[in-house]
Amino acid sequence: MKTTQQPSNGVRYAIDADDNICSFDEGWVQFASANDGPELAQPAIIGKSLWKYINDETTLKLYQQIVSRVREGRSARFSLRCDGPDCRRLLEMTVRAGEGNTVEFETRIVQLEQRAPVTLLSRNTPRSNGLLRVCAWCNRIETESGTGQWAEVEDAIERLRLFELPMPPQLTHGICETCFASMSKRQIPKRSAKGIK
Repeated sequence: MKTTQQPSNGVRYAIDADDNICSFDEGWVQFASANDGPELAQPAIIGKSLWKYINDETTLKLYQQIVSRVREGRSARFSLRCDGPDCRRLLEMTVRAGEGNTVEFETRIVQLEQRAPVTLLSRNTPRSNGLLRVCAWCNRIETESGTGQWAEVEDAIERLRLFELPMPPQLTHGICETCFASMSKRQIPKRSAKGIK
């Protein structure tokens, strides 16, 4: 499958001193609309806590730690996956201090790889009550709870035999052990663009 480099102006947004979303750009609107999240493209999200949109406790704490470090005068840059049903995306996020104790986030696409659509990842897919954890950083899926085994979505579907279910489980986000160890280091590392396999 061909991997294409895609230059992008990216997505920019900011939070105020109380960690509420205070601004977002047209890139945010376009990304939300193109990825089944039109409700996130509305002006009504201004004034809402950024943390409301992060459900996993560990991921939430890591982002709060990054914001805290930025407010102490540091900046952070790291890579993460943000896949869609029909593509794999490797993003680079930069977090820096803005004016008036705001914190600015800028995300740009580093790599974009098209793939056959994966129904499991579509927000419009009807779901069962079961839960399946997806790493919020590398987008791999936990294949065996508590064992540290995570796999790319296509492999996870095969291993877990999800194609045999009448409805796929709901997706919930977490963080795999590898990404947690990487992001927990004192220096926020920049991961290699080899993150897409």
